[in-house]
Amino acid sequence: MVSDHQQQLSDRGDSARREYLRMNAGVIAFDSHALLRILKSHAIYDALCAARAREKGETDPRELKLAESTSRKALRRLEESARDVRSLMGI
Repeated sequence: MVSDHQQQLSDRGDSARREYLRMNAGVIAFDSHALLRILKSHAIYDALCAARAREKGETDPRELKLAESTSRKALRRLEESARDVRSLMGI
């Protein structure tokens, strides 16, 4: 899991950090890729939900409010996860 790698890396000095990265590069890449695929799936799902609610919002203001809320939550989730991945990759 990406957060486990982040924890391992933050708890180590420079040489131990390099060694951890050397020994776990493949696993880190796999976990990061899996996280990005999950994020993409969630983003698509959220976009579909928001679009549906926006369409219904033409006649129901509550649905329009739901669409706006869904969009805000999706953006927050993407920003948080992107921060995690950037942190892991040292960007």
